[in-house]
Amino acid sequence: MRWLGYGGVLPFVVGLVAVGLIHDPGLRERAADLSLAYGAVILAFLGAVHWGRMLERGTLAEAPLLAVWGVLPSIVGWLTLALPSPGPRRSRRCSSSRCT
Repeated sequence: MRWLGYGGVLPFVVGLVAVGLIHDPGLRERAADLSLAYGAVILAFLGAVHWGRMLERGTLAEAPLLAVWGVLPSIVGWLTLALPSPGPRRSRRCSSSRCT
C-alpha cells in the first residue's frame, strides 16, 4: 500500500518537472496552475480525514478542534487558488482577423 502514497506525490513531481522544463510560457503556466489545483484537492482530502475522526467520536461537541482542522485545509487550498500567478500573465494580442 505504500506505493499509493508515492502515487499521490507523482502529480507534484510531474508538475514541478513540467514547470522547469517546458519552454512555452502558456503551457508552463498551465502546469503550475494544475499543480496548485492538485495541492488544493489534497488539502481538502486531508481535512476530510479530520472530519472522519470527528464523526467517529460522535458529535461536534465532543471534538470541536477536529472540526476546525477538518475545514481549515480546504479553506487554505481554496485561498491558494485565488492567489495571482507569480509571473507575468500572457496577454492575448488580437488583430481584426485573429488572436495570438
